[in-house]
Amino acid sequence: MNKKIFYLGPKMSFSYNVAISFASKLRNYELHECKDFNDLYSNIKNNNYVVIPYKNSKIGYVHNDLYKKYDFDIIDDIKLEIIFYIAYSGNIQNCKKLYVNDIAYKECKDHLPNFMKNYDIVFTNSNSLSSIKCKNDNNSSCITNKTSLDYYKLNTLQKINIPNNFTYFQIVTN
Repeated sequence: MNKKIFYLGPKMSFSYNVAISFASKLRNYELHECKDFNDLYSNIKNNNYVVIPYKNSKIGYVHNDLYKKYDFDIIDDIKLEIIFYIAYSGNIQNCKKLYVNDIAYKECKDHLPNFMKNYDIVFTNSNSLSSIKCKNDNNSSCITNKTSLDYYKLNTLQKINIPNNFTYFQIVTN
């Protein structure tokens, strides 16, 4: 029987990368993408594995209200270095929109080039979703991770490597 692993998606997100790493320790598994934190936490049942990003070294705890609401056992604790990229589709000179996850925005806003300060900010549920929206919206930009950048074949404007920026993930089950 396949073990189910739920992660904050879509694929190529930081959570997806952690889920893939954890899955390599299992024989049979199915990956399941969750659209938001409520969806993610609601899957802590039936002995499923759930990948929870719970803390960032720069901004603190993430969705702590949900974390305290559920009862679960911690299977694994994973520390992941976070490196962001500003990516774009189309012509960077025509870009006026930035797709970004709210947590990534908090981490990166002070590292954006001056010309991006007046962009329309469109918040998304994950860095990989930002990449998808950017890919489908010609002449837009996003803040994303390396796997999403490569997978969705976006152009790189700038790497944002914030020193000592880590996100802590827990693999949990009930």
